[in-house]
Amino acid sequence: MGWDPPSRRERGKRKLWKRLAVGVLVVVAVLVSLQARQRWGLVSIQGGALTVKTNGTLVDTGFLHKPSAKQYEVSGSAPAALRFTSWSPGKLGVGTNDANNPIFHGLFYVTTQKFPANSYVQVVVYPLTTATLNGQSAETVVAVQTGSTGRTGLINYLIVSELAYNGHQPRFLVGYAHGYIANASTASYSYHRAARFTAASVPYTVTIQTNGTTTARYWLDHQLVFASTSLKLAIQPPFQVYLEVQADNMRYEAFFKHFAVFSGSTVRLFHLPPASVVSFSAPTAHIQAVASAGGVAVLQMPTPVLQATGTLTVRSTTGSSWSWAGQTLNGGEVVRFDAIPLALRWMAVVPRITLPPIHWPKLHFPKIHLP
Repeated sequence: MGWDPPSRRERGKRKLWKRLAVGVLVVVAVLVSLQARQRWGLVSIQGGALTVKTNGTLVDTGFLHKPSAKQYEVSGSAPAALRFTSWSPGKLGVGTNDANNPIFHGLFYVTTQKFPANSYVQVVVYPLTTATLNGQSAETVVAVQTGSTGRTGLINYLIVSELAYNGHQPRFLVGYAHGYIANASTASYSYHRAARFTAASVPYTVTIQTNGTTTARYWLDHQLVFASTSLKLAIQPPFQVYLEVQADNMRYEAFFKHFAVFSGSTVRLFHLPPASVVSFSAPTAHIQAVASAGGVAVLQMPTPVLQATGTLTVRSTTGSSWSWAGQTLNGGEVVRFDAIPLALRWMAVVPRITLPPIHWPKLHFPKIHLP
């Protein structure tokens, strides 16, 4: 006896029944998924998108490239013969050679870009290490000055200064200078308190924030050395930033490592699920906020930390969560959150529907005899 192969008609029937079986299984899977979504919702979306709508970083440079004339103007009271500057990747030097010259001279890099009131200016400065002798002085200066000097002649500015003179150890001055170019005077707000700050062997960070009229705040590294909201300033915005050296009777060069300006100290996220919890964890910042009913949350950066890289997490009240590792936040940013990017599976965007209970019929399939 031999085996008779199935006829063409029988093979067609078998293929049809196989396709019907696969189709029924697909329909069952879709209906079960829809029922689950209708009952529980989407429990967790493994994806999301953050879009920066407003960049709060107005400038951020580590001096990895040589400063250009479009970015800074080099000027000061030091005559051309006494001026010198230097640059290496990550380090800007500003110097004056006043050796054997008893006249106090200065040289500075001033930004051509101007910044609005309430901006946060941060400069990383190398400590003053040059020893002074009797009759000598050396000073490193970071200043935030009115940008209208060229028009009005006023040089009103906030100043953080590291100063050494007559063989004394360097000390810090925090204050405000006002007046015209020829006769400006300086008022010291916090000489003694700032002087207690001791710069380590590594660079220190200067942070200055002002509205130009009543408010001024100064930080040395993470220490708030002076703050007031009741001053009588006359620093007309927009502002320019000065990186400066002053010296007399000696050669001295000040060095700067990093310079940044941020428009604010908060990060605003919108388009969030209402009442969701937003948290950010970084080595220098651990902050949290709850979104409003309109889906807006405001993270307050722990001033003077205005830039940090860490993990940002959004948790909704329904249990959904989204997380981004290696996320950098900058003060002044406005960020849009989107829970369902287009790249996600189609099931993530299926609208909610209400299905009646499904009573599955008993399905009977004919027996298929395969060789």
